[in-house]
Amino acid sequence: MPPEPLRVGVLLDSTTVPAWSHELLRTIADDPCSELCVAVVKTSAAVKKPAWRRIADNRGRLAYLAYAALSRRLAQRRAPSLEAVDARELLGNIDTLEVKPETTRFVDRFRAADLETLEGYKLDVIVRLGFGILRGDVLNAARYGIWSLHHGDNRVNRGMPPGFWEVLEDWPESGVVLQILSEELDGGRLLCRSTSLTHKPFVESNLEAYNWKAMRFVPRMLAKLHRDGADKFFADVERANAHPDFYSGPLYTVPGNARMLRLLVGQAARVLGRKLRSLFVDEQWQLFYARNTDGGPALNLRRFEALTPPKDRFWADPHVLDTDTGAYLFFEELPYSTGKGHISVLHIGDDGSVGKPETVLERPYHLSYPFVFTHAGKHYMIPETMENRSVELYESDELPGNWRLVGTLIEDIQAVDVTITLHEGRYWLFANVLEHPGISPLDELFVFYADEFPSTDWRAHPANPVISSVSRARPAGPLFTHNGNLYRPSQDSAGRYGRALNLQWVTALTETEYREQTVRRITPDWRPDLLGTHTLCVSRKLTVVDGEVSRRRWF
Repeated sequence: MPPEPLRVGVLLDSTTVPAWSHELLRTIADDPCSELCVAVVKTSAAVKKPAWRRIADNRGRLAYLAYAALSRRLAQRRAPSLEAVDARELLGNIDTLEVKPETTRFVDRFRAADLETLEGYKLDVIVRLGFGILRGDVLNAARYGIWSLHHGDNRVNRGMPPGFWEVLEDWPESGVVLQILSEELDGGRLLCRSTSLTHKPFVESNLEAYNWKAMRFVPRMLAKLHRDGADKFFADVERANAHPDFYSGPLYTVPGNARMLRLLVGQAARVLGRKLRSLFVDEQWQLFYARNTDGGPALNLRRFEALTPPKDRFWADPHVLDTDTGAYLFFEELPYSTGKGHISVLHIGDDGSVGKPETVLERPYHLSYPFVFTHAGKHYMIPETMENRSVELYESDELPGNWRLVGTLIEDIQAVDVTITLHEGRYWLFANVLEHPGISPLDELFVFYADEFPSTDWRAHPANPVISSVSRARPAGPLFTHNGNLYRPSQDSAGRYGRALNLQWVTALTETEYREQTVRRITPDWRPDLLGTHTLCVSRKLTVVDGEVSRRRWF
């Protein structure tokens, strides 16, 4: 028989919650592996102070409070995850336990009677979506602890406000973790960690970038605990927490007036600098290639030749099909006038000739990342069709054109940069997947597998997402082997989209495991005008990358 659903409780400050928290509660309530049993709602007898008293009490941080209020107003439409939602209807079928904790500044402790009532529910997990810093026996009130989302990567940022310091200090990425609480502030056992590109200039925009993603952490971990059982689940947790987690950074708090003003001056200077630069400089993706030698990829990017598009468009996402006389180089072509990508191709001959680009595939929706390959004597292409919520398969009987739609591999999915490889008798499909509207396409890598190709029976890897990090998740070109090792190119978009490339050594790829490690990073330093690089394709004949080039607008 399947195991009983996990009994789950939730800690709330109010029955009115942010939209992302409401979605999290709904997901737990609807999932057959979990049962939402009780909502513990914090109450307070504090009397609202008059306005003059609140101003006097907060006089040392008035600059921050003014900034926060203005930021909320300016970013209202950009942050639907933060909209207030009444959760009473959702919680109507479960018990509500009102608790007035013993509070000392930031710390909440449960009174003995409330703790006894809570323990009576015999909960497996308590999810913290409210209350302050918890101390005392409440940390052991559930069989598997209190699980808490922290908006900040606890390796570099412990404290508050969430999403703030990453924006105001111009950090390239923002983190979020799910951990089992302990007495150590932000130092509990790690369950999940992820990073996102820091979205600027509003804190709310930055929170929006990872709220929906963070919301998925709790259901994933509950499903894993239910599926694997406690012994295996916590054995994996202990392995993930095997090394000492020293923290040497400051405890971040709300900034005082003087520091807040310095932060705002720095942010304004950066915004103004970017605006001024955009008046004089265009940024354009171009292609760079070299012929392979000695049976392996060309490795010195300084020797690569440039393929420069007209100024009214960009070329990116190169993929290669080798031919008897050279290679067809397929790529995304995006005219700035339409803002919609299509797939184009040019031929690079063994004699050094470079053909003219021609369009080979257009659809009513955006196309990019033309993953091309030959299988069983047939030529296939899987372009990115996220806008159509599908993974589409095209076939050509007459290269380089005449591509026709022959099927849909996966339906009703938002997947980017689909990449397939054959490994140990199975077909493995890699893609970044957006599980909820608002999630970034840069952050989470999913793997699916099938026993044959073509197939519509793609099974999701149980460890999905196998990678959750803006700095190495998203596919960046076909997997390839070199010296017997399997490598996966990945994008590093921390700081800016398409900033750099990684080479990931895939060390385990099975139905139950996925492991990889970064063995090389490719930065856009081989030309002084490069700003980024985000696709690498190694074929038998060519090695091709793309690069974002800074081009002067008027001179």
